[in-house]
Amino acid sequence: MEDHEGWIRSILSAEIVQKREEGCDPTPLEEEFSRISSGAGPRELEGFWHRLVSLQPSPDFPYKEPSSLEGIKEESPDPIIDIPSGTINPGDRILGAWLGRCAGCLLGKPVEGWLKEEIEDYLRGEDAYPLEDYFPGPRNDGGKRPGPSGIRGSIDYMPRDDDVDYTILGLHVLETHGKGVESDQIAYELLQRMPYLAVY
Repeated sequence: MEDHEGWIRSILSAEIVQKREEGCDPTPLEEEFSRISSGAGPRELEGFWHRLVSLQPSPDFPYKEPSSLEGIKEESPDPIIDIPSGTINPGDRILGAWLGRCAGCLLGKPVEGWLKEEIEDYLRGEDAYPLEDYFPGPRNDGGKRPGPSGIRGSIDYMPRDDDVDYTILGLHVLETHGKGVESDQIAYELLQRMPYLAVY
């Protein structure tokens, strides 16, 4: 139980950093977290989590990250080509989404877990900043080295990854249980089909 709660605290700590990078001000909650992190129980930590994720970016935050298609179009510096509805068949739409997920996942795989500053320092050292392709392999032995998967020039396939695993598992659950799938069915399939050490 202590290990589990310690893991939860590390996730909350990372989320505080994430919120700050998203333009929120988590300072009051950060101070609260420093007080409760050593002795809080699951309910208190859950309450803290809900307060943390509800934080909104400051109005003067210079970056906008919309999630809706219309919002993305409004913020895009380049025109976005509108494809008339119905001109792409559902199979191609699904294939495009799948390939997009794999490509994006593979792009970040060599530096998964790195800080933004570490990624930028590495790319500058390799004369590859700003990044316009997949990550280059290191030319020297100095400094932090990226992981071997996803290095430019050595990509033969999409290696397994938890993000891809969950997409495949989701498809399996939908095919097996239909749209009315229940949470216990998802839990069963997760336990049956995901190796313990392959779960993030």
